[in-house]
Amino acid sequence: MKSPVDSATSGGMCIGCGGCAIVAPGKIVLAQSDNGFFEAKQSADLSEWESTTILDVCPAIWVSGPSTRSSQVWGPALYLGKAHATDDLTRFRASSGGALTALTTHQIVSGAVDAAVCTVAVATNPLGNQPLVAQSAADLADAVGSRYSPAAPLLGLADLGIDTRKVAFVGKPCDVSAARALQAAGALGHAHIELFVSFLCAGTPSGLATEDLVEAMGVDPVNVLSFRYRGHGWPGSATAITDDGSSVLSYDKSWGSFLGTKIHDRCKYCADGVGLAADVVFGDAWEIGDDGAPCFEERAGESLVIVRTEEGRQAMSGALEAGLITLAYVTEEDATAMQPYQVHRRRYVGWRLLGRKLAGGFVPRFGANVGVRILARQGRPVRSVREAFGALRRTWQIGRKP
Repeated sequence: MKSPVDSATSGGMCIGCGGCAIVAPGKIVLAQSDNGFFEAKQSADLSEWESTTILDVCPAIWVSGPSTRSSQVWGPALYLGKAHATDDLTRFRASSGGALTALTTHQIVSGAVDAAVCTVAVATNPLGNQPLVAQSAADLADAVGSRYSPAAPLLGLADLGIDTRKVAFVGKPCDVSAARALQAAGALGHAHIELFVSFLCAGTPSGLATEDLVEAMGVDPVNVLSFRYRGHGWPGSATAITDDGSSVLSYDKSWGSFLGTKIHDRCKYCADGVGLAADVVFGDAWEIGDDGAPCFEERAGESLVIVRTEEGRQAMSGALEAGLITLAYVTEEDATAMQPYQVHRRRYVGWRLLGRKLAGGFVPRFGANVGVRILARQGRPVRSVREAFGALRRTWQIGRKP
């Protein structure tokens, strides 16, 4: 039987989430590949349970989707809104209003959870990421802000102490999908994830993209003491701090010219950038310019919020009642205007998956509740064919087959 790890890596779809390493510790580790992404490396044969569980967990192979089916782009939602942290410093430092930080902070200080597992910059390498098991508001303050480079917060679940039983988990949509599957499979030991939190994801850029970005800012990556991708305003600028001062580049240029041009292949075929498996999801509630497009002029941050489950509703209500966030309702039309990229990807990813599959490429499978086929019918015919052909051509050029 072919190892599921081999299927994911040889097919070019391993996103390096670390779920398989949780299932088979000591047999599988994550390592950074030459392309600047994390990738699973297997060193020993897997048991039948390990292989079967990895097949259920790995987002390169299978994504189950939400528990409730929805044909809408935004998936199941009890509430759509926009929010921000009431603490001015948190709102300023955060990437998009600080509502995610405020929610997870309330989860800890209220005792709803013992810890929040999230991502933070590596102390000795500010361009890299590592999991953080945050047990206080101060811990979460160190993790505020987006990290547009490879991250594996799932590995933080392996670092939980025996007294840490109730957890809030914060990760990319694919991380959350894997975390739910890990919990369902009984692979998390004594810990139980009480709240799954995600954010709108446009894809994971390579670590090499960050290095290119820093060099374009006129800074040698080895001299960087601190680096933030955004924040200190909304959307905020990429900022590299060295002994000689700081260098900045706007969000529009840093993402558009560097980070967004080197996202993982798996992300180009992702049907879930909107966190369908999460309890609550956050993103940028972009203001709309006179041309009808999102506007990236600096202003006070606002988070788009999608509450998907009763657990998410209770968590948001608690933070709201504690005065840590503000919250206002928005319509699906508002959300669509704020996040046109997510709408486009949801409607056309089915055609990309078809094109890659026709070219013989390995593709992840998405459960019916993800809505790939239903949403594919909503796209424009000419654009749909163009997306399928583009994926087919890319797959032939790359030559990655299982």
